[in-house]
Amino acid sequence: MKKFQAFKKLFEVKNLRILWTSESMNLIGDAFFTFAVAWIIYAETESMLYSSLIVVAMHLTNLIISPISGVITDKYNRKKIMILMTLLSSLIMFITAVAIYIIGEVTIEIAIIAVILTNITTSFYTNARSSITPDLVGKELFTASLGMFGIINQLSDIIGRLLAGALIVYIGSVSAVLLNSVFLLVASLILTLITMHGTRESSDAKIEYPNYFEMLKEGWITIKNHPYLLSIVYITIILNMASFFFPFYPALVYDQLEGNALTLSILSIAGILGGILGGLVSGNIERSIGVGKAMILSILTGGIFIIILGLSSVLIISVLAEFFLVFALVINGVMFNAVQSITIDAEVRGRVMGLVGVITMVSIPFMNLIAGFIGDIVGVSVIFVASGIWTLLVVPLMAFNKKIRNAEL
Repeated sequence: MKKFQAFKKLFEVKNLRILWTSESMNLIGDAFFTFAVAWIIYAETESMLYSSLIVVAMHLTNLIISPISGVITDKYNRKKIMILMTLLSSLIMFITAVAIYIIGEVTIEIAIIAVILTNITTSFYTNARSSITPDLVGKELFTASLGMFGIINQLSDIIGRLLAGALIVYIGSVSAVLLNSVFLLVASLILTLITMHGTRESSDAKIEYPNYFEMLKEGWITIKNHPYLLSIVYITIILNMASFFFPFYPALVYDQLEGNALTLSILSIAGILGGILGGLVSGNIERSIGVGKAMILSILTGGIFIIILGLSSVLIISVLAEFFLVFALVINGVMFNAVQSITIDAEVRGRVMGLVGVITMVSIPFMNLIAGFIGDIVGVSVIFVASGIWTLLVVPLMAFNKKIRNAEL
């Protein structure tokens, strides 16, 4: 009952309703592009290495931009940053659609350039949105708000991937990318309706900030002095090294399940439904067992189902495995975001999130690239199973770490 009361209170916050609506439009559009790129690149090249290059470009961009976007978020108007970045994303997608139409196909060069540019705008947008949300809802409702964001994100992803699969098969990739541009434009207009009463943006006082490197240093000191965030960051570095299976879902569907773009849509939707359930229960789980134990159990569950996914050649088994895998990943993600957002002061929240993003993601592009090389030799099943085993090996590291095990918000 308390969980539903929390959700009811969230829906009474006008700014959150506006933010959720904009985020939904944003994510539906993004699903068109990411789905189209992932499927078309693998279907045309049948190379896991090429698939990994897209993700490598994405993560390398994040490594460079995240600390910069974190500092900018802490210094400037977060609402304006969100609107501007969403508008720029819309423009990038429009130009990408025109380029694909002129050339006649989605080339690896177009995909990488578009991914890099949209990741820059997404990094700024995400940092601004993550920084501003706690100010809009307060500590009491924040975990529930993260769960609700997860639900809305997953529902939007379902709609986007369903439409994307059909568009790619029956109409073509240009329409999918062009629709992304339209959805992003609408999302930016919706964001203008947010009012900033009670936040730093509503204050007339001019705040003097130190220089860029001093701000980054303050962010690092905040992480280092936190009772358990640094321990979670170190473990997450190791855990993220196991995320090299993510770029290879098209290969899994194409080679192991012998499916097409619609098959990939079905598998994706199963994961999204699992993510919705994860978002619904994450607040209750955190209140029942604490954020640390919730992270440990979610990683254990995720590792098991990554292995099952890698071994399965039956669609229904793969669908169930994907459902429970994403269920676990969403819970872990909610807990990790809650730690950063609730326990960090608003004045340094943006740069802390940016630094944490860089530190925890530093190994991902290299692992994805290596996995792409190896995957073309040994096959996609081995990649998924190896990732699952690696994930399970992280569990005892977390379980025996007292700071993580006993972490509370």
